[in-house]
Amino acid sequence: MSAKKIKIFGKVTDFGQNPLQDAVVEIKNAHFEAIHKTYTNSAGEYEIFVEKSLYMALMAYKDYKTKYLEYWAWNVPAYQDLQIDPRIGELEVYAMNAFRPQGAYPSLFIYFRPMSLKRWREFKNRKAIRKIDVIDISPDLSENCIEVKINRKTVEILELNRVKEYAGGINSIIAYLVQLTIPKKSLIGYLIKAAFHMRGPESRKNLGYTRVDVTIKDTQTGEKGEGCLFWESSRYK
Repeated sequence: MSAKKIKIFGKVTDFGQNPLQDAVVEIKNAHFEAIHKTYTNSAGEYEIFVEKSLYMALMAYKDYKTKYLEYWAWNVPAYQDLQIDPRIGELEVYAMNAFRPQGAYPSLFIYFRPMSLKRWREFKNRKAIRKIDVIDISPDLSENCIEVKINRKTVEILELNRVKEYAGGINSIIAYLVQLTIPKKSLIGYLIKAAFHMRGPESRKNLGYTRVDVTIKDTQTGEKGEGCLFWESSRYK
């Protein structure tokens, strides 16, 4: 294998921890094109060798819109071997991003658009009958329906906001803006661990990336979904 390439690998399962064979795993570039694609084996395992770089996303899916929706990992820093273990269900955590509010309470905001398979089917049937401007295929989430982990540590939700996002034409879509606490010890520990294990100037690009995992549940339908984001914090002089 070329020294310029690294391995992205993991295991794709459902929320019962059952491995999913022949699930599709793709890597997306800056133009949202699938530039790498593979399938899981009988144990749900996959591996993809890519050039060292920052990729827009990794997606995993199987039986899309018939049994499951997709898993997304966003802003993937592929500068050293990286393990991502997607869990896929009937919910999807799409278009996730994060930011820290400057000059405000020390916290992290995450933004995402959740999609429900059951609600999507219901919306599709309603849309066929009458005109609908708001694409409401989202679960109705409360704080008890969302678990957020920063570098594997569960964090507190400070505020939860259901918002509308313009989706083109006359349409809007439902999204969520969530304010979180930031575990300082977790962030510092992550950076120290990363620095200890990484070698060379390319690997050091991973410093500053914080992994944010979001798991959601629709209490009305019982559906579950998950996604993650590798967030790079702003570094000011």
